[in-house]
Amino acid sequence: MTTMTTNNNNDDDKTPRASSPTSSDSDSERELGRHDYWESTYERELATLEETGDEGEVWFGGKVEEAVAGFCAALLLLPKSESDPPSSPPPPPPLAPRLLDVGCGNGALLLALAKRGFTDLTGSDYSERALELARAVVERRKEKEETEKKGETNFLARASFSFVHDDATRSTIPAASFDAATDKGTLDAVGLSAGGVAARKNYLLGVAKCLKKKTGLLIVTSVNSTLEELRAEVEALEEEAGDDEGGKGGKDEETETEAETKSSSGDHEAKKTEEEEKKKNKSSSSSRRLFDYLDHVRTYPVYSFGGRTGARVATVAFRKR
Repeated sequence: MTTMTTNNNNDDDKTPRASSPTSSDSDSERELGRHDYWESTYERELATLEETGDEGEVWFGGKVEEAVAGFCAALLLLPKSESDPPSSPPPPPPLAPRLLDVGCGNGALLLALAKRGFTDLTGSDYSERALELARAVVERRKEKEETEKKGETNFLARASFSFVHDDATRSTIPAASFDAATDKGTLDAVGLSAGGVAARKNYLLGVAKCLKKKTGLLIVTSVNSTLEELRAEVEALEEEAGDDEGGKGGKDEETETEAETKSSSGDHEAKKTEEEEKKKNKSSSSSRRLFDYLDHVRTYPVYSFGGRTGARVATVAFRKR
């Protein structure tokens, strides 16, 4: 795992990968995991937007953002090549997928997704200032496109944008309410918080909860983790199984009268063996794996160093079980 870096350039080759944050983190690296840092950052960007019209940072660069949007379209909308320009997105299917961008920041990825044909888009962030900025950026873009695209297809006008204040490490978003969730750098930032590895796990569990079972997709983009590291982390994620079976009156329950009968009959050994078997069965089914690997973006530049080959950015899709 490496230290997160940002880039508001469209030249993704300028996105470096630095040393491991597990060894010696600088204050500037760790501040990316602090809520107050993001509040002040987005407050400044909101003021800049109002003064100059600058929409703020494009995380990991424009090329990565377009690759992520195209990848999502290929997975969730009608078949379309990742190399196709965003000027002619496919029409949405009869039931447009509900997509959540977790840690949406200024809403840049949501806009890119809208241009690819997504029409039901929600951005969440634990920074209220980020949500203010995202709303303002989307409104400005919609007004601009309405003016410039008269007589042409207005992709942003077709899309519905919603925003919700939510901390995914303890998410309150309703369960199974989205078809897909995107993450572009948010998991990286969570990993730099004081919670570290535990926060990353809680974050992934929170995002998993809001996805539909068996069909929901999690699409993560990271500069801190390789493809292999993301697969290892997400595929190892487990969730405690709900106590959907059994309950009062179920086969596994024993009434007080039955317990007394066993006790009075001297059948202590039989009762002990039965209880041990129940505990064993409960333990084996107490957790379940949450995700399976589905696919990853294969268009990022690949570099070789020291006998190892890899990309500076990884975008990986997982399907919820």
